[in-house]
Amino acid sequence: MIEAEFLDYLIEHYRKLGYKINKQPKSDNIPFNLNGYIPDLICEKDEEHILVEIKNHINQITFDKVKEISEIVSSHQGWKFILVSPNQGSFNFSHNNISEELEISFKKINKSFEIELYDACFLYLWNLYIQLLIEYGKKNELPIEALSDQNIINVLYSEGLLSISDLDETNNFRTIRNNVTHSNNSRVNKNIVIDFYNFIKDKSKKINQEIYKKMNEIGS
Repeated sequence: MIEAEFLDYLIEHYRKLGYKINKQPKSDNIPFNLNGYIPDLICEKDEEHILVEIKNHINQITFDKVKEISEIVSSHQGWKFILVSPNQGSFNFSHNNISEELEISFKKINKSFEIELYDACFLYLWNLYIQLLIEYGKKNELPIEALSDQNIINVLYSEGLLSISDLDETNNFRTIRNNVTHSNNSRVNKNIVIDFYNFIKDKSKKINQEIYKKMNEIGS
């Protein structure tokens, strides 16, 4: 999805949720100093104000700058900053609810497992896991949505949110994921998929209870 189309998608998304959209915000629309930074959108509803930055090139804004902006914004009651990318998944974990997109994802995981398409099932699980890590970052005020998978993993580890064992297991699964994506000789089998499923379920327990419950239902 190109940036202009993604911008229209975001505007429509937030309008449906009842937000008023400022499509051309100026610095005086923000009642605190962000050192010249102006977001792509400001979405407002009641006492909630969301600054939206669309990140389409990884080198446009550094992670340290994003973190600085996020910390300033979150220090003001009712204000939050989100970083989104046209290339990221469309899962929505807000308020710990299972979104329609996520329900569809679980159906794909189930179906591909039932018909023994283990490569496809593994890739669906990998996407789910990355979205969980993004959610984990958000809960700890780390705007990592638009980073690459490896950078998401690295940031969470460097911030102490992933243990050494978590990192080792994650990198092992990432190697499998890369083999599935780039090789015609993948060796993903039923046991590997089950191991990855259980790993994600275990991690989801402390990140998102709704996801954890859903995975328990499927795995029971």
